[in-house]
Amino acid sequence: GANSPLVRDWVIGQDAVLLNCSTDSALPDELPNAPPWLKADRAYQIAASYFYRLDYPRAGQLFAEIGHDASSPWQKTARYLVARCAVHAAIEQKTPKLIADAQQAIDAVATDPELVDYRADAPKLASLLAFATRPQERVRELERSLLAPDLPPTVAHARRLMAIHLDMRDRD
Repeated sequence: GANSPLVRDWVIGQDAVLLNCSTDSALPDELPNAPPWLKADRAYQIAASYFYRLDYPRAGQLFAEIGHDASSPWQKTARYLVARCAVHAAIEQKTPKLIADAQQAIDAVATDPELVDYRADAPKLASLLAFATRPQERVRELERSLLAPDLPPTVAHARRLMAIHLDMRDRD
């Protein structure tokens, strides 16, 4: 309950995570003597803190460790977050290796049968990576998609928005 020292430790850790959303703040403390559920949550909180600090390489490393821990309730989520970290690191550095690593991580999310809950995010991550690392080519790809006669639902929506935008522009 609310008076439990374990819940108190979890809340303190979560507060530290949230503080790192706006500024580099203290990381949640390790809890070596905590029960397994709290250790797993704390590992996730620490990794999330690095993510919010924009330290994507370290966050990705920690999420990868969680992703290899079969006992962690965060295992699948962490494996997905490895891809998010890789994409953000590639966007920041734009090195061929990091871009290739990010694409490989996206492909892993798209094809891993255990990550089916995150599969729909793979194309979004790929699009984000493409816009950041090859913007002109990505714009041409989208242009071709928007002009195609048969559109997937997400592109059809984008096409409608573009038509509204062009119509409003033509009225001015």
